[in-house]
Amino acid sequence: MAGTLAGIAAIFYTHTHRELLVWLLISYCASFSFSLGAVIWVYMSEVFPNGVRSKGQSLGSITHWIVNAINRLHFLQSPLIPQLLLLYFLLP
Repeated sequence: MAGTLAGIAAIFYTHTHRELLVWLLISYCASFSFSLGAVIWVYMSEVFPNGVRSKGQSLGSITHWIVNAINRLHFLQSPLIPQLLLLYFLLP
């Protein structure tokens, strides 16, 4: 996963090898779905006791979507998109 993200960041930063971008994105999505894709939902369902599990899942889900929306709006409105993507993808 880290290799594909680094490749995506490098393509956005250097504006070269754009034909590889789709394949890197597909590779990232495939590796994410096999590894970390479902972990957050499984972890949240196991961490909360039965009495508050539904409320915990709801809180985790809404937090996830709000943070995704903030990230999306930030990156689409920034004039430094290539530099931010490079920083975002290369930081652990």
